[in-house]
Amino acid sequence: MELINEFKNPSQLFIAFFNSFNIPMCIIDEHGNILMNDMAQELKQAGFDIDNHSKKIKNNSTSIVSYKGKKYNLEKRDINHGTNSCVCTFKLEDETIARLTESSKKLKKVLSAL
Repeated sequence: MELINEFKNPSQLFIAFFNSFNIPMCIIDEHGNILMNDMAQELKQAGFDIDNHSKKIKNNSTSIVSYKGKKYNLEKRDINHGTNSCVCTFKLEDETIARLTESSKKLKKVLSAL
């Protein structure tokens, strides 16, 4: 499958906007091309099969996916009918615990510096 031009060379402004979201997400077009933000790329590099999971789920639906003991809520929604593209988001099922864990790591880092 050859990537279409928009996915080969996305706008730098769009990439900056796309990376501003604090959750892993990707955009899939009708040809199966995938554009991921930095957080999604990090998950993919760690071994999470984002391509497979995001293509396998039906449009306008959600699914629970487990990876390394964590459960992710995968949601796939149409962007709009004119683009024939969908956006997929990957959220930790219990974001409260994830946020508390991240906060405690930051606090430990600050306290160890004192």
